[in-house]
Amino acid sequence: MSNHIPMTFRLMDLPLELFQQIIYETILARGRKRGLRLMLVNRFFREQVRYVLCMNSMLDGAWPYQGEYSMVQSYLEYWVNTEPRDGNRILVIIRQVAEHLTTEESETKRYISSLCKLAMNHDGFFRSLRNASVRECILKQEFETHLHAAAVYMNHVSDIQAWGIPESTSFLFGAPYDLAARYGSTDIMEPYLQHDIAQVDICALVAAAQKGRLDMVRFIFESHMDAKSDQWKSFWMTRNGQIRIRTMLITPNPEIWDYFLNERGKVKLTFDPSMAGLCSMRQLSVCIRSRCCRFGWTEMARYIIGRAKEISLPYKQIHLQIAISA
Repeated sequence: MSNHIPMTFRLMDLPLELFQQIIYETILARGRKRGLRLMLVNRFFREQVRYVLCMNSMLDGAWPYQGEYSMVQSYLEYWVNTEPRDGNRILVIIRQVAEHLTTEESETKRYISSLCKLAMNHDGFFRSLRNASVRECILKQEFETHLHAAAVYMNHVSDIQAWGIPESTSFLFGAPYDLAARYGSTDIMEPYLQHDIAQVDICALVAAAQKGRLDMVRFIFESHMDAKSDQWKSFWMTRNGQIRIRTMLITPNPEIWDYFLNERGKVKLTFDPSMAGLCSMRQLSVCIRSRCCRFGWTEMARYIIGRAKEISLPYKQIHLQIAISA
């Protein structure tokens, strides 16, 4: 007969330092989302999880331009997968779009996950979700608009070429040409540049630059903007144009700065005193430094610091501006 006596203890009976170390390792292994869920156990867990997160700077990660997989996204995926066909029309549309793009069940779940991430980062999505009617008929034209945008995002080149260019924009996923510039290939982007859509080339340049895609910026400019050299020159010479270009330069990729500034150097501009400094290096650095801190664009921050002399700001002042923005 064994003399072994089972021993039991509670996690909260451990020394406080050991308990905090366990919480820390758990959050590292399972992610901040599950770490925050531990705060729901009881008051002691809530206090200690908060302490571990703050003392180890575990909430100081860079905020990406596109949202990370989060607790909200995981719940949204669950709703999309389980919503009845006569339920919330927004959730039903997302699932039906995914099912239309692929027939394999495992792939459908992956598509739903990707489309949920895209939708929840689109302006006004949650407002549309709250205001959506139950058992409302989904119009064919509306569904096709969402389907087209999703196909661009998932890089379905053959489908895009077969369907042609849509006349409207998906309020769930965004404009197809914007998605093509941010996530698509040049094969997907090409039809939109050839189609007669007002200022699609400029809008696509802005989207590609903000995403940091030098390859797409170069493709759009060299394949399309070169043919509109007069329009490109006028952009540098008008207030609205310079504001658009400044928007393009709010990018995480320093090479895009070099590319645009090199193109600006090729254009012979007529000086307008009313626009002095509107698109200057000093003004551009002011626009981008807060983004560097907000989104964790360390490479661009180093680039700005490295060009401090050209920007005509003292080196220490650049450091101070970035510190204040952070």
